[in-house]
Amino acid sequence: MKKVIVILCIMFVTFLSSCNQNENQDFLLRYNLEGMTIYEVIHELEVNNNDFTGLTAVIKTNQLLLSDERGDFVIIMPENEFYISIAPYINNTHPCIYHNMLTCQGDLTNQNLNVIITLNEEQIINGEFTTYDNGFIGFWIPKNEEVEITIEYQHLFGVMHFVSNESASTCVTNMRLD
Repeated sequence: MKKVIVILCIMFVTFLSSCNQNENQDFLLRYNLEGMTIYEVIHELEVNNNDFTGLTAVIKTNQLLLSDERGDFVIIMPENEFYISIAPYINNTHPCIYHNMLTCQGDLTNQNLNVIITLNEEQIINGEFTTYDNGFIGFWIPKNEEVEITIEYQHLFGVMHFVSNESASTCVTNMRLD
């Protein structure tokens, strides 16, 4: 009798697990995100943020939380990397802690910026980048490190220090360019 109960419990747990996997796959299929890595999902959501009606996509320090009217889906962030989304501004900004790629709106949309990110006096990112339609630009940086971020736009500059730890914001909207 105990064997039968144990076998039934294992079958039930397996059934629940497969139902959850199907729900997860269905969630990603609804938004054409199936088969993508976390890097590809975030890039797709940032770049094509107008194509995801009904979806909420919030980046926290350790997870990407996707939600719609049918439920939630969580993707765990890489253990040693941190995604920071920056919206430098000249005139308008908003308070933000966790970046919502589909609702946050920055000041400088589709603008070319020169960005340098320095870690321990070594430039880990240095180049020209174009802000997305939402006015943000995102970078993967090492987790649990302090970096210096310098942004230049049309002879205006902003510099800030940022620590990429569990209590950090993933949405930086306080970098004023002067």
